[in-house]
Formats: sequence, C-alpha cells, structure tokens
Amino acid sequence: NSTRHIYAFADESATINKSVAKATDAAPSLGEKPLIVLSAGARQYPGFTKGQAKRFNERTNEFEAGLTDLSENSKLGVAKDSAHYIQFDRPGLVVDSIRRVVDVARDGGRV
Repeated sequence: NSTRHIYAFADESATINKSVAKATDAAPSLGEKPLIVLSAGARQYPGFTKGQAKRFNERTNEFEAGLTDLSENSKLGVAKDSAHYIQFDRPGLVVDSIRRVVDVARDGGRV
C-alpha cells in the first residue's frame, strides 16, 4: 500500500538527524584521512506532496553534510542532475571522487 509506505518513509525521515548524530558521535574520527561525500541533487519522492518532499530533502542534505564532520579533510559533492543512484546517473563523478581520495591519501593534500 503506497500510503503506508509514505508514512513509513516520513517516520524514518523524522528520526534521520538523530540517527546521524548518534552515528557520528559514536564513530571514531577519521582525522585528516580524505573523505568525499556525494549527494544526489535531483531526488524524487513519488507520492509526497511538494512540502513533504522539500522537508525530507532538507533532512537528507543535513544528514549528508553531517557525514563530512567525520574527517578534517572532507568535501561534500552534489551531483545536481542525479537522483538516488549516483553511481548509475553519474559514474564519472563517482570514479573521479574515488581517484581523488586515493591520490590525497597517497600524496597528501586536501580533497
């Protein structure tokens, strides 16, 4: 039932920031290890009102931005034209980000 799915999704979104806070508090710091967090810029939420989609998108953006706090050498990259599956929509961006992390880990510097 799509209505039940929407309510479950909304419940999950309401607790996502608390979950992130717990996870980042419990996670050991990565220190200066390089980290690139990729975020989808064209998310879609079928069955949501515009207001619901906007709120969920804001929470998701906060969550992903919060992940960059795990490292002192981190960057948030937004794939503006990508939906949830960035690896399918923008494989080049994913590969470039991985290469950048490997290069920085090997040679030093900032991501």
